[in-house]
This record gives sequence, structure tokens and C-alpha cells, in this order.
Amino acid sequence: MNHSQISNQPSAMSRFSPFLWGLTGLFLITYGLFAFNAGSKVSPILNPVTGADDTVAYIVEQANNGTQMAGTAEAEVLPAWINLIARIESSEYIHGSDSIMNTEQHFYAMEETKKHVLSTHMMLGLVLMATGFFQFWPAFRRKHRKTHRVLGVVYIIAGFSSMAMSTYYLLNTEVSKIYSQFVFYAGLWIMLSTVVIGLSLACYAIIKRNIAVHLGWQAFAFGSFLTAPIQRLYWIGMAPLSDGASFNEMNIVMNVTLFAQAFLGGYILFYLNRESSPLRNSTNTLSGSSYADELKAYGSYAVFFVVWLLAAVFYIVAPGFAANDFMQQQAPASAALWHDAILNSSLPALLLIVLAALLATAARLLTATPEKLQKMWLEPKVLLAAGAVTGIIFLRWGWQLGMPSHTHSLAGVFYTAAGIFLIWFLAMVARAIHSQRFGKMKEWLWFASLFAASPGVLYGLLYVVNAINLVPEPYRQQGHGYQLAAGAALLVPVFFGHIFAIYSAETKRYAVN
Repeated sequence: MNHSQISNQPSAMSRFSPFLWGLTGLFLITYGLFAFNAGSKVSPILNPVTGADDTVAYIVEQANNGTQMAGTAEAEVLPAWINLIARIESSEYIHGSDSIMNTEQHFYAMEETKKHVLSTHMMLGLVLMATGFFQFWPAFRRKHRKTHRVLGVVYIIAGFSSMAMSTYYLLNTEVSKIYSQFVFYAGLWIMLSTVVIGLSLACYAIIKRNIAVHLGWQAFAFGSFLTAPIQRLYWIGMAPLSDGASFNEMNIVMNVTLFAQAFLGGYILFYLNRESSPLRNSTNTLSGSSYADELKAYGSYAVFFVVWLLAAVFYIVAPGFAANDFMQQQAPASAALWHDAILNSSLPALLLIVLAALLATAARLLTATPEKLQKMWLEPKVLLAAGAVTGIIFLRWGWQLGMPSHTHSLAGVFYTAAGIFLIWFLAMVARAIHSQRFGKMKEWLWFASLFAASPGVLYGLLYVVNAINLVPEPYRQQGHGYQLAAGAALLVPVFFGHIFAIYSAETKRYAVN
């Protein structure tokens, strides 16, 4: 039967729960309203007050002295989400000096042109969240085609406009004035770049009438936009769990994990939309594999070997920060010493053994044909067992290193996140193997393998960050290079996993509409 024909049978996920789509829309639009509120506070047009920066300074002083400022007339100058956190936790936590307040004070002290640009950028968040939600809600898109296209144009224009304003702000603002300073400054450039690339490729794909690729790149760009609502959600949600830690210390959790979570959200939107589309008529899960698919699969041997070698150097050959001058350059001495405490056991050697088994087996599964995959029984068991042990080691180290702080930098956040992501994708791989959905197995195996190899990626990225002298002083010794490399190491699996999924043989099985 012709592969290009469309089956009348819908895929297994032809409908994503309307209730959950409703929650998704509520979350996105609620954030959009928070963003609009924050922008309106800075806008010279909507809020033409003077002396707001002095009011913020007064709030900080009072909060540092233990005064509860939430609900006061002075606090009305601040965005609603900040005052919400003050009510949930305390004014000292969010209104005090070790928080986002220095950045808020800078916003109000800016020249008028920058206020116009930044406030408009913030308020566009509501447009992006609302139109973005309707772009990815399958039932709405298929029922209201013309409205979907109009909203799509609005979404694209708002996206490019917002990024143009971000560019202006970044080019005209000192790094020291940006919240979280260099690590967030670099993150904003990453976000800006991925949005522009994603939206541009989405536009090109729709011109070529390739709906699947268009949707994939739209979701990729939306992953960047999701950084803001996910960040606010965590800031609010983590406030009651701070247990004496400051707002800025809790924010390190977000610095390290934000982009991985946001881009994973973009991938999930793409996946759900793809799965809600009808299948083309084909019994072969991997039919339509191209030369690029095969090259990517066989390239996994080289990629996995390199990242395993990097992990071996990191944990055994020249173990930890203490044995690597370039790593010591990118982290505070206290954070380096704290991290290296986990190496005083047999776990690093065990990790390398199970990681070798995991990556070798993953490469073998990625290069196998559907016929061979059906006959394999040992490899999946080795993969899942090795992956489970790897994930447990990561979680053990994350627990041992604990929560981040100014002294210990990211502490256990990197390992905890890597362990959670790895175990989740391994569970998805196991599910796909059990149901013999080998296309999905290969797609998710890329995610799982790269998360397992993330310590090797971290080591390599720290070397590159140091070699190109990316992080200036004083941010280098404050651990910004360490945080940036760790965040990028967690982003790499999602970044490449999403791109591979856009062009995968699995995606070609669906008549995405």
C-alpha cells in the first residue's frame, strides 16, 4: 500500500484531554496577564508616575528590616506576581536586597525610550501566550482554519517584534543591571536566537507547505517563549519551600534547569499535535527512512564514544574540579570542593561502566532495522537496567549535594535534573519497546542517551567556555560559567532531540494537519 496515502484510523493520541488543554490555556494566559501587568508598571504611558525607583529602594530597606510590605500603598508600584510571592513567603524573601528588586529599581530608573521598549516587550507576552496557545490546540486549529492562520500571523509578528525589543534592551543595558547578570544575559541571547531561527524556519516550511516541519519549528520557538511562564511558576511555587534560602539562591535552580524544561514543553506540544494527526497507511514504523536518518543513527556511535570519554576524564582520569585548572576557573572554590566530595567513593567507576553499557546498547538499537529490533531481547534489558542505575546514581549525587546556595553554586540541581529527565525518557523508551513502536523508541532514546551522557557534555562545555574566555570577571569566579555550562548540558538533549523529531521517520508516518 502506498505510504503517502492517509489512513482513516487516527493515531493513539488523536485527542488530548480537553480538560488538560484548558489547564494549559489557563496557565499560559494567566502568565500573559501577569506579564502585561508587569509591563504596565514600567510603561510611561500606562503608569506615568515619577520616583518609582525611590519607592522600590524604600521597600527594600523596610523589607531588610523585617517589615511586611505586601499590601502597602508603596508595594502597588511593583508587579502583581512579586507581591503575590510576598504574601506566600515574606517581604524579606522577595522585597529584600537578595532578590529581584535591584533589577526592578533599575527598570524604573531607566530613560524613557528604554521604558517604552521594555514595557512593550513585556506586554507582548500576553499576545504571544494567547495566540501561541491557539496555534497548538489541535481541535481549535482544525475547526477554525482561517482564524488559526490570522492568529498565526499575529503570533509571528509579535514574536519577531518582541525579540527586536529584546535585542535593543540587551545592546543598551549593562550586564550588571540585568537580573542574575551574566548567566541570565547569556540565556536571553540564547532565547532570542532560538526564537528567530525557529520562527524563520517555520515561515520557510509553511511556504513550502510542509505542515509537520512548520509545526515542529513553531513549537521549537514557543519553547523559548515558555521560559518566562515556567520561570514565574517556579518562582511562585518554590517560595514556600525556600527554608531560609534567599530568592536569588532559589533562582539558581531555574538558571540551571529552565531552558531544558521550556524546550521540553515545546517538544511536548509538537508531539501531542503530531499524535493527534491521522496516520499514513504504512505497517512499517520506520518506513521512509532517509540517508540523513541513517547517518544520524550511525553517527551515534561517534557521539556517544566522545561524551563517554569526556565523562571518563571528568570522573576517573582527572577527577573533578581539583584536577582541572579550566574547571576551577569557572566555579567558586567552595562550590568546586563541595562537588568533588561525591567522587570519594566507587560510584564514579560504577557510573562509567553502566554508562558505557547504556550508550553502546543505545547506539546498537538506533542503528537496527525494525526486523532486527523485533528479534532483540537482551539489548533492551541491558539498556533499561544500565539506565536505571545511571539515573539512581545521578539522583543520589543530587541528594548528597543538596540545594543551591551562594556558597555551593548549583550544588545538586544538575544531577537531580539529569536523573529525573533520564528516568522519565527511559520509561517512555520501555513503553515504546513493549508496544513495538520502534519509531518512538528511537526518538525517545536520543533524549535518554544524551541525558545520561550530560556529565560528559558538561565537562566539554566547561572546557569550551574557559577556552574562549566567554564569562568575564567578576562573574567567572561567581560561578556563572559553571551554571551556564550545566544549563546548556541539560538543554542539549532536548534541543537536538526536538530537531531530530521534526525530521524523523516517525514524524513522516503522520499526515500532520
